[in-house]
This record gives sequence, C-alpha cells and structure tokens, in this order.
Amino acid sequence: MSLLTELYFLKDKLVTKPMAAFATGIGSQTKTVENIESILKAFNPKLIPGIVTSNEISDADLQLAGKLGEELAKTISNTVS
Repeated sequence: MSLLTELYFLKDKLVTKPMAAFATGIGSQTKTVENIESILKAFNPKLIPGIVTSNEISDADLQLAGKLGEELAKTISNTVS
C-alpha cells in the first residue's frame, strides 16, 4: 500500500491536525512542497505554509526552519489545550 492509502484509513484522526511540508535539494522543490500540501489538504488539516531550501542550506534557511518549527509547536499546543 502507498502512504496515501495508509493515511486514508486514519483520515478522521488527521482532520484539523497541524501539518507542514518542506523540501530541500536542487530542482523543483517549490512544486514538490505544493504537491505535498495538495495531498495533505485531502485530510482537512490545519496547514502551516511549508518551506523550500536549496541544496546548500543557509543561515536564513535555518531561521525559516526554526520559525516553521515554532509555529508548528504553537499550533499543536493550541490544539491540545
């Protein structure tokens, strides 16, 4: 089974859960994140905009990743409480 098929059976448990996508590498990372996000939308999550970095991760990329992690943690915290 594919990951998407396996996730389908958990769909009700994933609704409104915080999710984020990210990609790094050389090429079409932006399209990759967009594709991942479009798949995640099938589960009606609280989607946090993802990030894209090049193959060489910069300090700015690390800051973006840190902010994404903070936002994801904050969203999870708000969901639980």
